[in-house]
Amino acid sequence: MYDSLATIRPGDPDVIVVGGGIAGLSAALSASRAGARTLVLDAHGLGGRARTTEHDGFELNVGPHALYRGGHLRGLLDRHGITVTGGRPDERIRLLRDGTLTPLHMRVADIMRTPLLGRRDRVRLLGLLASVQRHRPDALVGRTVDEWLGDQPLAVRQFVDMLVRVSSYTNAPASFDAGAALQQIQMALTAGVDYLDHGWGAMAEAMIRVIRGRGGEVVGGATVTAVVGDGSSVEVHLDDLVLRSRAAVVAAGGPALAERLTGARPAGASGLTAPVQAATLDLSLRRPHAGLVFGLDRPLYLSPHAPAARLAPDGCGLVTLVQYVPAEAPASDGRGSGDRDADRHELRALARLAGIDDADVIHERYSHRLVVNHGSPTAA
Repeated sequence: MYDSLATIRPGDPDVIVVGGGIAGLSAALSASRAGARTLVLDAHGLGGRARTTEHDGFELNVGPHALYRGGHLRGLLDRHGITVTGGRPDERIRLLRDGTLTPLHMRVADIMRTPLLGRRDRVRLLGLLASVQRHRPDALVGRTVDEWLGDQPLAVRQFVDMLVRVSSYTNAPASFDAGAALQQIQMALTAGVDYLDHGWGAMAEAMIRVIRGRGGEVVGGATVTAVVGDGSSVEVHLDDLVLRSRAAVVAAGGPALAERLTGARPAGASGLTAPVQAATLDLSLRRPHAGLVFGLDRPLYLSPHAPAARLAPDGCGLVTLVQYVPAEAPASDGRGSGDRDADRHELRALARLAGIDDADVIHERYSHRLVVNHGSPTAA
């Protein structure tokens, strides 16, 4: 559904957006709604990290994706009249510690009985969770997650670190800003999330339809090499073409690419963690699998995305597993960082521990060190 450079309308667009992922499409929606003639240029495929691929009736996102019901993206979709459908994750949870899975519901009575915590730790955790709901995130800005949790017992810190990882994909407690972490936890525990029917690619396609319906154009396979502005207009350079516009938005590849294209370091880039990465394993299953698994002492996650959302043939299941890569870890420390075989083996072992038999797996896809985002806010 892309346009091409050969067929775009003559004349200069008002706004050129570099990058056709969710950030770029969001910018293009806002510009086109304001009446600007908008052109989106993307070097790769539709949606960036919001692409969805089909394999024998299973629809696979680029790693696990969930749309926060109370998040900014959901609000943007609503403002532009874009409807998405989906389902909520399974509420049955098991927590992994010391190689053992223990069921736990997020209810006071269950937390007060769980063998994962001693009596005093249970009280400390419940008190902390209560404060999470009423705390203002801006009160914690400038403190790291480790500093926020510094006086908590290890078992309590593990529990909250797990919530931070699950809600933000960020495994950097020594640098991640506690205010940003708290905001993510609050969204996760209140409004919750949806897994989207037919994947995030369907949402990206819906965004593109609205942009094009307003006269905008979306061009794929267009590699931008430089973005040059003189204060009154902008030149966007491609391999053999220069386009001009009144304004440009660079929404591709993170701060490093933006600096390379524009020659200027983006404001705020120094206040981000290293790129957030994850190893992921998608398992297409002959039958549905029930229940989530969250690691307490290991940065691991397992979630059935289908049949919660329509991502698999009827009667089948789709499960995604994640190893959150530590931001501070060197490339080969064996803790979910550089060892492809070890990471894949650990995720497969978690699937077996959770009750997924090898015979139930129709197809699997492993992705090593996917970039989840190009940095989370630090406390600096």
